[in-house]
Amino acid sequence: MKRAGFCIAGLMVVFGCGASQSKSAVRAAIEAYLRQRPNLVLSNMTFDVQEVKFHGDTAEAEIKFESKESPDLAVKVHYVLQKSGDHWVVRSSSPAGGMGGPHSSTARESQTRPQEGGSTAGEPEPQSCH
Repeated sequence: MKRAGFCIAGLMVVFGCGASQSKSAVRAAIEAYLRQRPNLVLSNMTFDVQEVKFHGDTAEAEIKFESKESPDLAVKVHYVLQKSGDHWVVRSSSPAGGMGGPHSSTARESQTRPQEGGSTAGEPEPQSCH
């Protein structure tokens, strides 16, 4: 019986209690956050979790969004997430930069910023390409 208790305790240490510290758990949290944004059409873009850093109950992620219509048009967004029970929740986001395409970085950044009133202050969103 003691052996089973040690095995269960060991699994809890390895897998943790609460939110999983994995890219897929962070991706799920960001996807859920983006689906709540009425001004964003996720079907027009792809996104890739490029890097995640876990710091206890918080995580930071760099996400690259690409237009499905023009894959050379992309933007990176930095997200800060917080553990909430058994999942992660987005607390803030900020642009990390645009890239690709024949346009200057200023032009790309202005194309990826939300229209006035489209997002709350301090939480920029990638915009869908039509």
